[in-house]
Amino acid sequence: VVKDLKASTFFRALKELSCRHSTPQILLSDNATNFSATNKLLKEISKNLTVLTREEGMNIEWRFIPVKAPWTGGVYERLIGNLKRNLDKMNLCQSINLDEFREHVFECERVINDRPLQQVGKN
Repeated sequence: VVKDLKASTFFRALKELSCRHSTPQILLSDNATNFSATNKLLKEISKNLTVLTREEGMNIEWRFIPVKAPWTGGVYERLIGNLKRNLDKMNLCQSINLDEFREHVFECERVINDRPLQQVGKN
């Protein structure tokens, strides 16, 4: 959950994600300016870090979908749709504060991450 679309805000959210989980090796995103700016910032940081820190997982490969081809982001757009659907079910048109919203997002994250990555039960 972020309050705006600035690159600095996204960078803090990425750091939070890395603290709660592990640092991602690959990021796939569209070409939004906040993502592009954060990618440049991460490259600049990784140039200035020691070799030891780079080996600890700070080197993230960022893959951008082709410009003017939004359909190539279908994988994560489907997950965003699942997240929105789960949030709608949890909130049921209620007014909630930011802490409750974050709690709902974390619960939806758990539900989405618990799903199987492939079809289960068929050989």
